[in-house]
Amino acid sequence: MLTNESCTIFIRNGLGFDRFFVPKCHWQESISSAVFKDGFQSKDGITVYIFVKDITEMLRTELDTALRTRNRAAKDIIVKGECNFKFDGSSQQAASESMKKLNANYDVHTVMSIDRLLYGSENMQHYKITANSGVSR
Repeated sequence: MLTNESCTIFIRNGLGFDRFFVPKCHWQESISSAVFKDGFQSKDGITVYIFVKDITEMLRTELDTALRTRNRAAKDIIVKGECNFKFDGSSQQAASESMKKLNANYDVHTVMSIDRLLYGSENMQHYKITANSGVSR
C-alpha cells in the first residue's frame, strides 16, 4: 500500500478533542450515486489507511480505545493534512465556537468506523478509518 498524504485525527475527549498528527497515510476519496424512483442520491466517502509502523504508541492506544467503545462513533473527526487547530473544550459554548471555527477553516470529516487490521506481516498491519464528507454539528 502506498502513502499519499498526511492527516490529523481528532479523538473526542469530553467537550474537546485530543489531536493526533499522522505523517503518512493513504487517503482515498469516493463518490457514489444512485437513481431511485423518488430522485437522485449521491454519497461522498473517505477511506484512510494508516500503517501501524507509522503511528505513535499513544495514537494506537487511542484508536484501540475508540474500537472498544463503539458509542464514540460519529464523534471523532479527521482532517486531510496537518491541522494545528487548538480545540477549546473548557465549556459547552467554547466547544461550540471551536467546532464552528474548525469547520470554517478546514475540510472536516466525521469518522464513521475504525477497523483494526493487524494480521499478516508487520509491514501490512494497519487501521482503516472510514468517514463521511461532513462533520456532525
